[in-house]
Amino acid sequence: MSSKTHIACISWFLLAACDPSAPLLDPPDASVTRTRDACLPLTCEGQGAECGEIDDGCGGYVECGSCPSSWVCGIVTENLCGPCPSCMRPDAGARSDASGPGEADAQARADASACVKQCAQRQCGLDPVCEQSCGSCPSGQQCSTTTWKCEELASDGPRILSFGTNLSRMTENDPLVFTAVLTDPDGVDDLIGGTLVDPASGSTYAAFSASASAGSYSLTLGWDALNAAKVITASSPAGLPRAFRARFFDQAGHEVSTEKEVVLACSEPGRTPCGGVCRDLSNDPHHCGACFYDLPGSGSSGYGCIQGHPGCLDSSRTLCNGVCENLMTSQEHCGACARPVPQGGVCEHGTPTCPQGSMDCGGTCQDVQSSIANCGACGHRCSANAQCAHGSCLEWTACGHVTDLATGATCHDVCAESGGSCSGGCNAGYPNTAWSVADSEGCYSNEHETVYGSCREAIWTGEGALTFECCCSDRPPVDLQCMSPTGMRAPVAPAAGELVITEVFANPSGTDDEREWIEVYVAASRPVDLNNLLITNVNQTPTTSLHRIRSTSCLTAQPSTFVVLAGPNAANDNVPRIVPVDGLTLFNSSSRLGLTHMTTTIDEINYGVPLVGVSQTLEPSVRDAAGNNDPAHWCNAPTAHPPFAGVGSPGAANDACP
Repeated sequence: MSSKTHIACISWFLLAACDPSAPLLDPPDASVTRTRDACLPLTCEGQGAECGEIDDGCGGYVECGSCPSSWVCGIVTENLCGPCPSCMRPDAGARSDASGPGEADAQARADASACVKQCAQRQCGLDPVCEQSCGSCPSGQQCSTTTWKCEELASDGPRILSFGTNLSRMTENDPLVFTAVLTDPDGVDDLIGGTLVDPASGSTYAAFSASASAGSYSLTLGWDALNAAKVITASSPAGLPRAFRARFFDQAGHEVSTEKEVVLACSEPGRTPCGGVCRDLSNDPHHCGACFYDLPGSGSSGYGCIQGHPGCLDSSRTLCNGVCENLMTSQEHCGACARPVPQGGVCEHGTPTCPQGSMDCGGTCQDVQSSIANCGACGHRCSANAQCAHGSCLEWTACGHVTDLATGATCHDVCAESGGSCSGGCNAGYPNTAWSVADSEGCYSNEHETVYGSCREAIWTGEGALTFECCCSDRPPVDLQCMSPTGMRAPVAPAAGELVITEVFANPSGTDDEREWIEVYVAASRPVDLNNLLITNVNQTPTTSLHRIRSTSCLTAQPSTFVVLAGPNAANDNVPRIVPVDGLTLFNSSSRLGLTHMTTTIDEINYGVPLVGVSQTLEPSVRDAAGNNDPAHWCNAPTAHPPFAGVGSPGAANDACP
C-alpha cells in the first residue's frame, strides 16, 4: 500500500470525468491473454512438517519447531523428527539439511543437526556407539581393548594371519560364517581358542570352534541369534553396519584381537529391519518413515502412512493435527490447516466467507451496513451521536442542503417541496412526515418510491431507527445524475456479478505512488455505469481502505470489455483503458478486495502477497464472480505485455496460468 496517510484508514475514490461523446471502453483484443495468484501460505501442520523450515508457497518460509532431545530433524524424512540410528548421536555443530533456501538461518539451529560417530580420545578400534572405525594400527601393533590406543604386540603372543566372513551383506535368510587363521611363536598348540564379542557392549556372541587345520577357527551365526544379542534396527533399506570383534588367547594369557564389519539388511528390496523384522517404511503405519514411528489411530481416522509421511488416504483431504480435513468446506481448516472461518461465516471453496453485507472483523462476521462499531468497514466506529445506516454513519441531527436543479446553487435550511428551487421553501423546521429513512445518496419514501433531495434534519426515534426530514424534489439533484451523450440521466448501476475482478496490480516496482490498478471484466449483457461504485480493500490486521468513484459524466462500460480502475499515476506505466481513481492504493499483503454499489455486493475476491512489479491474474477461461473466488483459478502473471512497464496485461484478456 502507498505510504500516504489515510484518516481512519479510509479514503474515498474520486473518478475523473471522461469524454461524454466517446465510449469509455473498446471490446478486448482476443489475441491478448493474461493471469494472477491468490496465495494462501502453507502451514507446517498442513504439510505434515514437525521441525525445520518449509517453503510457504508464497515467497517466504515457515519455522516448524525443534525436535525433542536426542532426536534430529530430517534424519530419516525431511522435516520430520527421528532418533539417531544406534551408530550415531545428535551433533549441534553440523546439520543434515545443509543446502537449499534458508540455509544460513538453519545452520544455527541445533535441531537441524547431523548424526556423527563418537570416537572421543580413541585412536583405534570402533566407536562404541557408531561401530565405525576410529583408526587402525600399523603392522606389529594392535588396538588395546582397555585404552583404545595402539600398542606393541607381545613378542611371544599369538598373531592373527587372517580373519573374514563369507558375506559382507547379510540378510534374514543367510548364515554368517566367521573364519580365522592364527599362529603363535610357541607353536599353534599354545593357542587355547577365542570368542566373538560386540565391540560396543563387550557382550559375547559365541566361542570359536577349532577347525581341522591347526590354528584355524570358525563360527556360524544366524539372523535371530544376532538380533537376540543386539536388536537389528536400521534407518533405511540400505541396512545397518554392524561391527564384530574376534578375541583369541594363548596359554600364557596373551590376547590378540581384530574387527570386521558386516551390513545387516533385508532380502526384499525397499524393506528395512526394525527390531529384526523387515518392514516397509513407506506404508507401514507403525513404522512410518522410520522404525517404530507409530501413527496411532491410523486407518480409522482416515489417515495413514503415505510414502513414508503421515498423510490422508483420501488424496482430496489434508492432514491437520492428526485428522484428515476437507479444506474446501471445513469450518476450522478452511483453505489451510488451522485457518478457521469467522463466527457467523461459512467455508466456500476453501475461502472463509461472511454473508453478503458483512465482513470478517477480528474473527466474527459483522454486518457493516448497520454495526455502529464497524460501519462500512471493520473498526470504523460511528460517533456517539450517530447511527449506522447502509454502511454510513448518520448523525442524529444533521443539517443538510438543497441543490437548485436549475442553477446548481446550494442553499441551507430550506425545505423545497417541489421543483428543487432555492427561491421557494417552506417554514423552517417543517417536518416532511411523508418521507422516512434516507441515506447519503437521497431520500426514500415509506412506500419505497425514490424521491430526491437532501436530508435537512435527522430525528432519533428512540426505537432503534432514524427518521429524516427531507427537502424533497420530484427531480434528481446533480450528484445523483450523470451527463451522457444524450443528456442528463440516472446512472445504470451494475447488479451482483455483472462486474468481475480479473486482475490486480497491488505492488508496483519502486514507490507505489498511486500506480496500483484493478482490472474488471464487464459480465453484464447491457451497458452499465461505474458511477458511485465503492472499492473496499481490507488486509488481515484488519485495516480498511475505501474509495468511491464519482463523476458528473456517465462512466459507461460496454458488455464483454475490460475496465482498468487505476491510480492517477498508472498512466506513467502505460496502463491502457484507465478509469482514473484519485488516491487509489492497495495493500501489499494478503487482502480482500470488493466492489459494491449502495447495499449490493458486485464482486469480492481474496488476493495473496503480491510480487513486486507483477500482477495477479484470473485464469482466462473464468469470467464470472463465482469462479474468481477459487484461489486455484489465480496465478502470478507469467508474461509482460509492452508497453505496460510491469508484468501483466491490463485492459486485455489474461495469459493462461502455467
